[in-house]
Amino acid sequence: MGTHVNLHECEDLNQIFCGFERDETSGDYRVSLDDYEIDVLGSQLERAVEELILTNPDAILGLGERSLEKKEYQKAFRYIYPAATNQNAQALYLLGLMQMKGLGIPANHTTALENFSRACEKNHVDAMYHYALMHHKGLGTKVDLKKAFDWYLKAAGKGHAASYYLLGRMYEGGKGIDPHHETAKKCYLQAAQLGHAQAMYRIGFWYLESEKNEEAVKWLKKATKQAPHLLKYCFKFDGNQTSC
Repeated sequence: MGTHVNLHECEDLNQIFCGFERDETSGDYRVSLDDYEIDVLGSQLERAVEELILTNPDAILGLGERSLEKKEYQKAFRYIYPAATNQNAQALYLLGLMQMKGLGIPANHTTALENFSRACEKNHVDAMYHYALMHHKGLGTKVDLKKAFDWYLKAAGKGHAASYYLLGRMYEGGKGIDPHHETAKKCYLQAAQLGHAQAMYRIGFWYLESEKNEEAVKWLKKATKQAPHLLKYCFKFDGNQTSC
């Protein structure tokens, strides 16, 4: 059966609505009302959705996120877009992500970049990373390694693991900045400590090259446990080290 919610414990319609869950068997929605139950059929729920879209689009953003997780992209767009037009930072980011990857809608890198930019203005860290990534790869704009570096740096400052990792790549390869291997190593280590698997491999190899085998084994074991599929990119079949 679906989740049961006591209506008298809910402060408003938004809280009640967010408590609804679909019954897996019937497809209906169920909510508790004192000593008896009422079924809220799908058509009635649709009307509630439409009301919330018009009156409080932020309230249904969670439905959009769940739909996105389930790869129900058209439904996700329906719930996310109104909140994005309301300038909700998370909705702007998710809409940008859908536009960047073409999830349920035609890919549009230019518009995705604009939505990431708006979310960045609201200090959304994942949007900062993707805004940097699009400048790094030249998606929706020309390649701008300086701008990519600056936004990776901002996102890393908020604890974003993938941003630390790509900063490490830029420092190591001297892409858009002067190469600095020690700073690259520090970035990889930060990313690894935040759980980034590729950074774990990278720092593990760095320790191997420095003959710090104990540290190397520790990080390579962690990386392999977290993302074993990456191992093939890090070792040849004869066991010799290659780039990760």
